Amino acid sequence: MGKVYAAQAVQAGHPDGELDLPGIGRAIARKKRLITLVTLGALAASLAFVVLVKPRYTGEAKVLVENQESYFTRPSSGQGTPDAAPDSEAVASQVQVIMSRDLAREAIRRLGLRGNPEFDPAAGGEGVLTRVFSILGLLRDRGLSPEDRIFEKYNEKLKVFALPKSRVLTIEFNSRDAALAAKGANTVAELYIEIQSKAKREQASGSAASLATLISELRTKLAEAETRVETFRASSGLLMGANNSTVPTQQLGEISTQLAAARSAMAESQAKARLIRSLLQRGRLDELSDVARDDLVRRVSENRTNLRARLASESRTLGPAHPRIQEMNAQLATIERELRVAGSNVARGLENDAQIARSRVDNLMAAIEQQKRQVGDTSADQVKLREYEMEAKLLREQLEGNTTKYREALARQQSTSTPADARVISRAAIPDRPSFPKVIPILLFATLGALILMISGVIAAELLSGRALIEVQQELAALRRAPREARMADGEDGDAQVAASNENRKPVYQAPVLDPAAKRVLVRLQSFDTRSYGARILVCAASGKADPGVSVEALARTLASERRSILLDFSGRARQGEAGLAEVLSGVAGFSEIIHRDGGSRLHLAGVGAGVSSVSEELDEALDALSQTYEFVFLVMPQQGLEEFTLQLAPACDAALAAVEAAAAGDEAVAAQQELLQAGAAQVILIPAPQRGSGEPDVRPSRDAA
Repeated sequence: MGKVYAAQAVQAGHPDGELDLPGIGRAIARKKRLITLVTLGALAASLAFVVLVKPRYTGEAKVLVENQESYFTRPSSGQGTPDAAPDSEAVASQVQVIMSRDLAREAIRRLGLRGNPEFDPAAGGEGVLTRVFSILGLLRDRGLSPEDRIFEKYNEKLKVFALPKSRVLTIEFNSRDAALAAKGANTVAELYIEIQSKAKREQASGSAASLATLISELRTKLAEAETRVETFRASSGLLMGANNSTVPTQQLGEISTQLAAARSAMAESQAKARLIRSLLQRGRLDELSDVARDDLVRRVSENRTNLRARLASESRTLGPAHPRIQEMNAQLATIERELRVAGSNVARGLENDAQIARSRVDNLMAAIEQQKRQVGDTSADQVKLREYEMEAKLLREQLEGNTTKYREALARQQSTSTPADARVISRAAIPDRPSFPKVIPILLFATLGALILMISGVIAAELLSGRALIEVQQELAALRRAPREARMADGEDGDAQVAASNENRKPVYQAPVLDPAAKRVLVRLQSFDTRSYGARILVCAASGKADPGVSVEALARTLASERRSILLDFSGRARQGEAGLAEVLSGVAGFSEIIHRDGGSRLHLAGVGAGVSSVSEELDEALDALSQTYEFVFLVMPQQGLEEFTLQLAPACDAALAAVEAAAAGDEAVAAQQELLQAGAAQVILIPAPQRGSGEPDVRPSRDAA
């Protein structure tokens, strides 16, 4: 049957044998003479090509595209800011300018390419082959004019491109003549600079012509607008005064100023009069500076002072009842009365001044109201006048701006040295070495290419024929030598041979025979949906006498033959010193170091190690990783019954398998089931288990490397 499969695989195009590298080497050795001849032929052909082909030279010039305007070349004396540097799109556009037909026509004329056989094929006459090709229609340029033919050749020889991330244009010109190659590149660069300057002068000339017409129209419109402003101002009486304001508005401002001064004078007079009255009542009139400056008050005050001095002098020798002392006191009282009368006169004068100021304020208020009405009557005319003035102002600004541009355009038009927006930064020198053909690269590539192609052809032939595959080659040879009856017998006995081969490859472990109760548990576990996430099965003992590990091992082995399963042993039965889940959580070991494979089944085993006795975030992450890898994760808990750690893990599991010994009472099993459900278990499945120490053989799986 294996031979038949091999033949069918080759016919279907899927060979399944091992690659025979020595056989491929022998096939190459057998073809070494042909490979050598083809390689030497390619070397000779490439050598003849580089010797016979006419060399071509390349001249290279470089042009920098930039803004050439400066303080000295700008006609407006450097006013304004220069234009920004050209961007990548502008540089790419200049490439098309250099490749334009107008520049090419002038370059062909300056270089004298008409009549040059390299660029003008018709210059050397038409040979026999040319006529034959023309009759057969194999010549593209047969119906073209001489100028078009030269232009096509010129475009083939000229290459213009922009260097990446720069504003530099590279101009390359190819020719069989080295001097012509350099001259061609330099001529194209010079013509490009000339075209740039000429374009600027033409642009300035066109701008000057259009601006001249626009300026003439703006002058006419400005004159009309200014005439309209003056006519309307005269007809509406809105004559201009000082500070660019109308006469009514200016008069209103002046009256307002006078009103403020009158109000200030009235308030000042009233305040001084009230102060003098107050000082008179308190007998301190001499403290007021305005009253002291009055002549009458000043004389009376001086007399009072002198009399008080005399009275004080006489009082030292005369008594109060002396006639002279009494006379002097009477004179002093008279002077005091005169002083009060003088102060009252000053206060009345100030009050009269305040009354006059009040009358003036009233008159000014009436004048202001009248002026306001007059200004209000002319407000509509003022709005219209401002519109006319705004229109005239805009026209004046436009005229001034366009006049400035017109002068700049005239300066550019008349200038003979208008700077172009580009400059040559590298002129082409006459090349001393041809750019084509490159002798060494052509010889090397031709020789190595022929060698690689021949070797690849030999290898491909060996692979397609099947001779490069060891097993398939031997199978086919044996199949061809065998008679038809033997092949038929081989096909009939193929299934038996495959069965015998599979029988020899079976593992040592034999699947146990499950009792009916264990089979029912197996069916319930197989019904779990583990396509996207693995199911966690908590295995515990309903009582201290049941052994949960022994009860679930046969079930896990059977389930592992169909679903990827792992058994985590929390019961502490792992080997001493063996790394477990605790070492994974602490970062000392990895999963690959703690997971082992059962020697007799596909079940994977892992210990827990020391230190895992409570639920933690790290333990949840580890169980989550295992659930994403395996379809069933069995957590085998210790045999001491339902401990606190077991009840903590119950909510994180999809089911709990409670091992109950066959002779256990029903009440104990029901109590264990209720306790697990109250702890948060999704469902509880009771499974019979042998009693610990009952003499059952230890069938715990053996651990081998996974």
